[in-house]
Amino acid sequence: MKRQGWKWVIAIMVLTSIMGTLTPAKVEGSISPHKKIYEPEYLGEPLTQTLLLHTALGMEDGHNMLYTTMSGKPNGQFIVYNLDTHTVMNTFELPGVKNSWSHKIDSKGNVYMLPHGYVRVYQYSPVTKQIKQSELVAGETATYGLNMDENDNVYFGTFPSAKVIKYNPVTNELTDFGTIFPGQKYVMSMVYHEGFLYAGGQDQNSMFVKINVATGEKTPIPNPNTPDLPAGFKPISYYMMSIVDNLIFAQIKAENGVYYMCIYDINQQKWVKAFARSFGHYVSPKLDGKVYLLGGLPSDGGKTNALYSIDMTTLKTEDTGIRYFGNYTGGGWVELKNRPDLPGKSLVTVQNGMVLAFNLATKKAEFLKESNFPAIGIHIQDLEAGPDNKLIMGGYMLDNGVIYDTETGASQEFATTQTEAIKRIGNKVYLGCYTQATLYELDLAKPIGPTNPKKLAYFGTELQDRIFDIVEADGKIVMGTYPRAGFQGGGIAIYDLATGASQFYKNIIPDQSVEGLAYKDGKVYGSTSIFGGSFPTQKEAKVFIFDMATRQVVKEAAPKIKGVETPLTLIGDIEFGPDGNLWGISTGAVFALDPVTLDTVKAIIVDKISDKRTLPTIAHMIFGEDGLLYTNTNGFFAMINPVTLEYKKTPIKMTYPTIATDGNMYYTGFSSDTHKLYRMTVSELTETEYSAISGKLNDSVVLFTGQNGISANGKAKLIDPANKHAIAIAMNSETLVPSSFFTQAMNARVEWTPETQSAVIHVDGKVIRIKVGESQYSVDGKMKETEVPAQMMEQGLVLPLKSLVKSLGKFYFKDNDGLVVISDDVNLLNKGLDKELIDDIKTYITKDVPRLLAGFKKEDIR
Repeated sequence: MKRQGWKWVIAIMVLTSIMGTLTPAKVEGSISPHKKIYEPEYLGEPLTQTLLLHTALGMEDGHNMLYTTMSGKPNGQFIVYNLDTHTVMNTFELPGVKNSWSHKIDSKGNVYMLPHGYVRVYQYSPVTKQIKQSELVAGETATYGLNMDENDNVYFGTFPSAKVIKYNPVTNELTDFGTIFPGQKYVMSMVYHEGFLYAGGQDQNSMFVKINVATGEKTPIPNPNTPDLPAGFKPISYYMMSIVDNLIFAQIKAENGVYYMCIYDINQQKWVKAFARSFGHYVSPKLDGKVYLLGGLPSDGGKTNALYSIDMTTLKTEDTGIRYFGNYTGGGWVELKNRPDLPGKSLVTVQNGMVLAFNLATKKAEFLKESNFPAIGIHIQDLEAGPDNKLIMGGYMLDNGVIYDTETGASQEFATTQTEAIKRIGNKVYLGCYTQATLYELDLAKPIGPTNPKKLAYFGTELQDRIFDIVEADGKIVMGTYPRAGFQGGGIAIYDLATGASQFYKNIIPDQSVEGLAYKDGKVYGSTSIFGGSFPTQKEAKVFIFDMATRQVVKEAAPKIKGVETPLTLIGDIEFGPDGNLWGISTGAVFALDPVTLDTVKAIIVDKISDKRTLPTIAHMIFGEDGLLYTNTNGFFAMINPVTLEYKKTPIKMTYPTIATDGNMYYTGFSSDTHKLYRMTVSELTETEYSAISGKLNDSVVLFTGQNGISANGKAKLIDPANKHAIAIAMNSETLVPSSFFTQAMNARVEWTPETQSAVIHVDGKVIRIKVGESQYSVDGKMKETEVPAQMMEQGLVLPLKSLVKSLGKFYFKDNDGLVVISDDVNLLNKGLDKELIDDIKTYITKDVPRLLAGFKKEDIR
């Protein structure tokens, strides 16, 4: 993945006559990776949302209550919400919890919630108003299919071991029923009925089983085969499941990408009905002998998105007249107080961070504007630098992305789904999104609206769900993909910008996903991981060459690193370096490959090597204009000299590093901080060089003519905080500065009288009086003279710096380039003896200070 970076360093090679060899014009090996890094600056949480995935309704203290879990960072939050008053009554932060798809209420009114993240059972008591938790279920990271039996025992399925777990809330014991679907990862959905669990999986060979909770015996049940299903119907996910009386309503995703609501009659022990285009997740609780489902209306062949009823006796459907495209994510029937416009019972759920009510009497679906849920930070899922100090970012489970202005802090939203990869090419941004491995195009030169971004292609029909990297190859967008849950084998997807045609080349490296891409001379280079939607079948990740002309893989290799016995199971970012080699990264290893043979040319171990599943987000590389390679091995920011392989690993942890046009690195936090955005300035100086000048900086004021930034006692500041365009101006032998300079740099007080065009400066216990246009001024009543008088310019009043500071008895240094240094130490610098120091100070003020002052935050914190 090409991360936006500083200008690429081009290693210029010149042909010499000596033995006909190529020799570098510049030796890059002398570049030190031990750069000074300024304290990273926290910029806030640019993506916030009220993300509610599921709910349960109950009664508490005589009020209708809604219980839900808000997804977000650093932790999910369990919310107790009064539906009658639309008030959040209680909020519980749940450490380690990402989100929850499951809430259920037992016979005593206790609310149970199952999380993603750290797997355990949470129980909220409406009596004590407290929440308690079970022990951790080791080795599992997600839960599905929360159910209860007659004694309020809790059952749920897990990922990635496809287990069923029983929790006894009285004894607080967990009972493991073991893996239900051997060789698969999910127990995706489940219901309970009279001593039996009915569980469905998620895999290319998805199954449905009946489990005796007393004995643990499993009985397979054939997949649905009713006449209303299409020929060749094959379930790949028992996505959600409801039970009402003796009927199980299983929302099933088929291999053709369509969702069906299939009905299993427990009494008859067979599947009896199926409805296509079911997008409602669950059916409603029963009301007057009917349940209600969101989906394509059966009466018109599924074309109309609607809420319709299903008669529990006849299974006949009826149109309610309510039109809506979206999900029913748990809830129930409630008579809404203070809403006479929604008479009778409404079917209440949560969607888009609000309460959504389906009212049968009025035949309408309405988001309740009085909904009052908080918003919290959302995990940023890829970050890409755009033009003009812009960042483009998307989020986890978000329906929008953000264009973020690093200069002002302003954000502009655009519609998208969960981003997995973001790639900018000129003014176009390409978004690889989940689900269905969908490609969108965002045109930054056009207004954001219904057609911008626009969908270009999707590859869900090829059983792909995610796009992990994007490159441009001669007018074509090339994508590396990751398969759907339950499947192995990613591939290369190609979209032709000229024709709009797309092709997919599946499983080009058998049973491996494509994680990183690079392009050069008609060849796409790819990196893979052995991980996909099901358990790995391969041992080592590969790097491959894909010929765009023949559309075939012409070479592949598993990179070998001397001294590393652990197989590389995931190779993340790959980039062509300035040396012409193909560079790659895998957990703690960084290596360079010959682009023809794919043999390892050089390698370095920056951090530990792991064969466990990691994320490509902690495996990025940026080649900087200074010749260094910047990366985040296992999340740790590191700087590497690609010639000598000397490196510096820092304790700074990050994901999604990118370099904006202001020259600063922007990145998201790590682990629980991935919702936070940071800015970091990497100095042009080494730590040693900066240390040598820091004493000088702490005792001086430094500026550079033509520049708006100064350094006052070692801290970067604007020369005029009220006008970022104000600069120091060279005029003859004098340096003119805004009057605010004295306030910023010397703690002075400046009084300006516009009627007389005169200023009084109180500084260092002295009083300076100066008038615009006059060469004479006074210091404590004594007259002085300046070559260049004070003037009024477009940026305001400017004063002759050299004359004024010298009249105060201060050291004043200026070189021919425009560097100015002021100090109380008259022996601060010697032009002849301190040339290297002066050059380093010049680098600091002209390179580092502008970066330190970039962005919308101007607090004096650096």
